[in-house]
Amino acid sequence: MENSLELSKISSISDFSFFQGTELQKKIAKFSGLDLAKFLAEYPNAQGLCVYELWRVGKMETVFDFFVLPDHLRKYELREDKIVYTASYLRSLCNLSVYECTSFVKDLTYVSANAHDDQSFGELPLYPEVVLERVERLMAQVEDCVASGDFNEYVVL
Repeated sequence: MENSLELSKISSISDFSFFQGTELQKKIAKFSGLDLAKFLAEYPNAQGLCVYELWRVGKMETVFDFFVLPDHLRKYELREDKIVYTASYLRSLCNLSVYECTSFVKDLTYVSANAHDDQSFGELPLYPEVVLERVERLMAQVEDCVASGDFNEYVVL
């Protein structure tokens, strides 16, 4: 894994989307942080799917905006297990490369750290070693999950 702390500069290598139909994909691409909160309240099992879609189209700032919303506006938090399952599914069934999968997990972790530490979107994390350790831990979980095939709790919209 690359030890860079910059957000990935790649646009998605894969054209894969969990969301069928370009209209829904375009709608998600235009989400605000509040729109994301409303969507996740309605479809809580789609956490990882929606975050991946936003990453895929270069809209991680929307995820950051979601993270910094007041608690009363966020019915659901993004859960690590949902991200691990999403990344595992992508790696195993969608043939997403390790590089692209790691970039997705790293960017999400980076944005989460920015929000948690009251930083602006895209700033270098205050605790870069913690960010990199978290990415390594999550990617180890992803690879374990891929090896075991234990990611079947999916709800694909």
